[in-house]
Amino acid sequence: MCRLCAVLSDEAVLLADFLLRPRMSLVRQSYAAQERRALPQGVLPSMAYQQPFLNADGFGVGWYTPPKEGEGDASAVDHPCVFTSLKPAWNDPNLRNISEEVRSPLVLAHIRAAGPALPVSE
Repeated sequence: MCRLCAVLSDEAVLLADFLLRPRMSLVRQSYAAQERRALPQGVLPSMAYQQPFLNADGFGVGWYTPPKEGEGDASAVDHPCVFTSLKPAWNDPNLRNISEEVRSPLVLAHIRAAGPALPVSE
């Protein structure tokens, strides 16, 4: 099961304030999810997608940055940005670094858990 998080705010929000810091942040849910169904007792997982608590097949974050200095006229628009990776979200230092620096009023983030028919690829 993939996980999504969206933020729409009147003010720019630091990505780390909802991706990393909360007790049940999106990154924490990627390695400690409790809602997924567990395997029957005595059955050992043979594939990563069978781990009942892992979403380890990549992630993505999209946000908008405000217009740059000097672009304050009526035609200025926010600039879309995207960061994706096939790494687990909890193991990507770039996600942590970006999350501590980027602020945006509009963000969409996802954590992927691939299944047997959905391979992990670029």
